[in-house]
Amino acid sequence: MLAKTLLKNILAVVYLLVTGYSSNLFAGQIYNSSDLTNPTTQTYLNPTYIHYNETPFVIGGDTYVTDSGTIQWGTMCGMDTGCISTTTDNGFIDITLGNPAIRAGIFASGMSYALFWTINADFYGVDGNLLGTSSVRDVSYAPLYNQPPTFRFLGFEATNEQLISRIRVTDAQNNGFSMTLDNLMVENITPVSETNPSIMLLIGLGLLSFMFRKRLSV
Repeated sequence: MLAKTLLKNILAVVYLLVTGYSSNLFAGQIYNSSDLTNPTTQTYLNPTYIHYNETPFVIGGDTYVTDSGTIQWGTMCGMDTGCISTTTDNGFIDITLGNPAIRAGIFASGMSYALFWTINADFYGVDGNLLGTSSVRDVSYAPLYNQPPTFRFLGFEATNEQLISRIRVTDAQNNGFSMTLDNLMVENITPVSETNPSIMLLIGLGLLSFMFRKRLSV
């Protein structure tokens, strides 16, 4: 009985390896940007001070839509002196990714003048279903000490069967100020090299052979 169970487990592992890429079995919120191992990062540096663009607006292959139809983009804030922002309180920025991602996230903050802020990010799959939500909130002392705002990471990890295709970030705090976003980080699926499945298949077959021989010798 134990041998049969072990054989089933070995076959299951071999099947996952032969599919061509490693499968993520669990989806959930990502709390740290360092959990993305090889991301592509979209910064929002702009050569001019501030741009006001009508949406839909494309930045780096991703499409941005806001509740007001206008997006602020420029050097008014940000972790690297650049960010994007809505023009309304309790507004949203909806980002459709150019390529679906296995992991994605963005840094968010309230405006420099906001003492309290809460920001939510909803992550949607390719078929439009909600995969999950990430939320951050903070009490900022930046207005009291004339400091830049503190950014928090909103991230999510999907599965290979339900990739992230869209992110809607919403200003959930009624504080009289709009939110700011910076450094969109996206990580796509990295296929395993063609030789790896073959090697792992041979290892699996070797284990099967060993188990059968051991059973026959008993």
